[in-house]
Amino acid sequence: MASASGRSRYLEAIVAGQLQALQTDYLDVYMLHAAGVSGPKLQEVWSSMERLVDLGRVRALGVSNFGVQELEALWSFARIKPVYMQNIFKVYKQGEQILGGGTTGVLDWARAHGMIMVGYSTINSWPHLLPPLQDPHVLAIARAKGRTASQVLHRWALQHGIAVIPKASSMERIRENSELLDFELSEMQMAALDGLATLSESNHAEVRPSWHQDS
Repeated sequence: MASASGRSRYLEAIVAGQLQALQTDYLDVYMLHAAGVSGPKLQEVWSSMERLVDLGRVRALGVSNFGVQELEALWSFARIKPVYMQNIFKVYKQGEQILGGGTTGVLDWARAHGMIMVGYSTINSWPHLLPPLQDPHVLAIARAKGRTASQVLHRWALQHGIAVIPKASSMERIRENSELLDFELSEMQMAALDGLATLSESNHAEVRPSWHQDS
């Protein structure tokens, strides 16, 4: 579901159409893509999603692009708690809510409440200028491990306990993705990648990322 600002009264009909198109009787997870609104409207939409579980059309509920504030609000009234959260997770933005400048602590909060974490855009550059695949720190680790930059970035997320959803448009990419479990990054390499978020968000000249060039 796109967001809680949608019309919850149409939700059952929407899901019925989705089930028909997919030729299945139920969905494993139904996800609210963004909070959109708060208070009574969010509660109304979530109640409609809970009804989908009651009817057997959905097995579990999830959320995406939620921060701690939205999760706490949802937890205060949800009869059926979300078990799945999908947030942006890459070296420059590690699980924070996309809008509003980010929300710290969301990963720890979700884990403490038993949610499965899924990261998206792990190798995507948006909204940053430098693509993670071209980051010199990532490339240095890739050379040291004899792996591709994509493999290093996805492995970094996996070692943080984050499930990843990589895209593959060729057999070579499929092969790369299938080899994510047969190597590990060292503690030092993990720490170096973890530190890129601080570097990319820093506004202090003395702590600028190494790829920054003076004009």
